Amino acid sequence: MIQELKNSNHIMYNKIVRFFLTFCFVLLGFCFKGNAQEGSMTVENSSVTIATGTTEMRFSQETYFGPNANWVIDGTLEIWSEKVWIAPTAKFSGTGRIVFYNPGDSPYYNNSTNGATHVDGNNSAFLDLIVEHANANRLILEDLEDPGYGVDSPGGSESAQFNIGGSLDLAVDGAHVDLNGSNLGFGESATIENASAKRMVITNNSAKAHVIKHFGNSGMFNFPVGIAAGDYTPARFDAVGKGKVYVSVEDYHVVPFSPTERERGMDRIWNVFSPGGSVTGLLGLIHNANTNGMDYQDSRAFIHQADQQRGWNKLESVRLGEGIHQTTQDIQLVSLGSDYDAYFTKLGHRTLFIPNVITPGNPDGVNDKFEIVGIEAFSRVSITIINRWGNEVYSNDNYRNEWDATGLNAGVYYYILNTYEGASTEQYKGYITVIK
Repeated sequence: MIQELKNSNHIMYNKIVRFFLTFCFVLLGFCFKGNAQEGSMTVENSSVTIATGTTEMRFSQETYFGPNANWVIDGTLEIWSEKVWIAPTAKFSGTGRIVFYNPGDSPYYNNSTNGATHVDGNNSAFLDLIVEHANANRLILEDLEDPGYGVDSPGGSESAQFNIGGSLDLAVDGAHVDLNGSNLGFGESATIENASAKRMVITNNSAKAHVIKHFGNSGMFNFPVGIAAGDYTPARFDAVGKGKVYVSVEDYHVVPFSPTERERGMDRIWNVFSPGGSVTGLLGLIHNANTNGMDYQDSRAFIHQADQQRGWNKLESVRLGEGIHQTTQDIQLVSLGSDYDAYFTKLGHRTLFIPNVITPGNPDGVNDKFEIVGIEAFSRVSITIINRWGNEVYSNDNYRNEWDATGLNAGVYYYILNTYEGASTEQYKGYITVIK
């Protein structure tokens, strides 16, 4: 009995000691709460479960999720770290969320500096949960240094690729994602929420990195891209077929084969392709009026696709609203982003002025020829002119405003005019009165 009492006292003593040490550590935490975050590090390389209704927090400057990390998050993981590194084989799943906050708002380190969250996703498996981006100083994809695991990290645009399998919630204004040369991937069921000009994906005016969407058999996805913060020019794709669609956007200055008539365009070119060329669908392009050229008319604009000759072919498209255009027929995406056919823009429709009267032979020397204003904007114009009995009186496959009705009587004649621009063609029909 005496021995049992001694054991009981010993257990009680240990509990008191543990409680006292815990209290001291907590007290020390409050005492040192104002210390800088710089240099602190958290390394996670095991299986962790966060239950529904519970929250775990990470305040260190750097947080690393190692190759054996397997997190099941049904609650919430809140991260105030400046740098977050995810090993290629790390796994995240659950019904909960990961929240990225501004490091400067850390509730533990008062003297932390405001700034971006730098994330190296290492093209890991999709994070199958909600990722809430609550840092108004943006999230930047960046190839961070391996903390010592020696994993086989990817290169190029996959070096810091961040893959979302659930949803990416751009939760506050300023919650941009800066691609910074690395891709942002979305799984088949993944979504992106609350995108706008104040919450978007920044391409840095480069097609080296893309927003990537994995499609199942069909579906529509909005790619909220722009070359800089606030310059919101998203693309959307309503896909048919299984595969991946890559989207980025640049301006005319960095694309060597941008339209020669820039003034009738809107200074943005989207790079859209699908590896393997397996995806077709409707392409929608949205831009803001700040990009419009001097002669651009939104109501007369059409989506154009580049071709292998560096020309631009008009696609059948419709204007759905100010700055919003969509193809009316499914297009087949090419498989390589470097192909000219992977580039799309919007150009205003060229306007022709076709006269209905000429007066050849008049002494004033005015209006002597059938001069159509605007044909110089096309690569080629063909014309056929017939009389009222249906007989052809003139034909030219490369018309340059030279017809003057020489050898013909005064009267009414009829024309068929075709304009050519790359693979695009349009036909005009009408009449011309010749007065002599």
